[in-house]
Amino acid sequence: MDSPIDAYTFRARLQPALLAALPLAVAVTAFYPEGVSWWTPFWAAIVASGGTYLLADLAREGGKKKEAELFESWSGKPTAQLLRHRNSTNPVKLAAYHARLHRLRPDLDFPSVEEEMEDPAHADHVYEAAADYLKERTLGDKLVFQANCEYGFRRNAFGLKWYGVCTSVLGLLANVGVLLAHVSLEVEVSLATHVTAAGVNGFLMFVWLFVVRAGWVRTTALAYAERLLASAETLGPSEAT
Repeated sequence: MDSPIDAYTFRARLQPALLAALPLAVAVTAFYPEGVSWWTPFWAAIVASGGTYLLADLAREGGKKKEAELFESWSGKPTAQLLRHRNSTNPVKLAAYHARLHRLRPDLDFPSVEEEMEDPAHADHVYEAAADYLKERTLGDKLVFQANCEYGFRRNAFGLKWYGVCTSVLGLLANVGVLLAHVSLEVEVSLATHVTAAGVNGFLMFVWLFVVRAGWVRTTALAYAERLLASAETLGPSEAT
């Protein structure tokens, strides 16, 4: 039976969800450094019952909700921003984008500077329609796919940010609690294991708090938009008909 987890789902959805759950896994592993007999069948049951698919779906939902907020804070979708006259820093490059896209989609009339200023909402609709067309035409493009995975990973991780912070804090507290019990109550534990686990969870907490931010997502969003628009160069007129 084929796995329901395809390459994009694994890289852009499941991996952020697993990253958010990682601190708890690190803490549990520190408590059972030799492993536990129930772990393998437990994980197999999770996979068989669709648990990994559920995690991926939850990550996507969180990411999509945050995406709308991000687009609003960025004043529109990255592809639309790159196609706008008012956002352009290179009018020659912008004119080339419009010309290529119009060649591929003759039914789309790209607005002039004046027309965009007069009706910016309509202009964005045209730009978004062009971007949607490119998404359909580049489903097999490996470079676009790679850029989309990178953006999807960061967007969905951002959507899970506070889950990741919470699991990191819980995992860190569990490991620190054990270390304190070792010092004050002389509880026998694997000191090196719990110190390492505390360090890993502390690092993950730092990442979730200070790395997984809106600007971190925007970097890949713009890279994906640029890669998508650049793909227009490889699409000939015959492919667009």
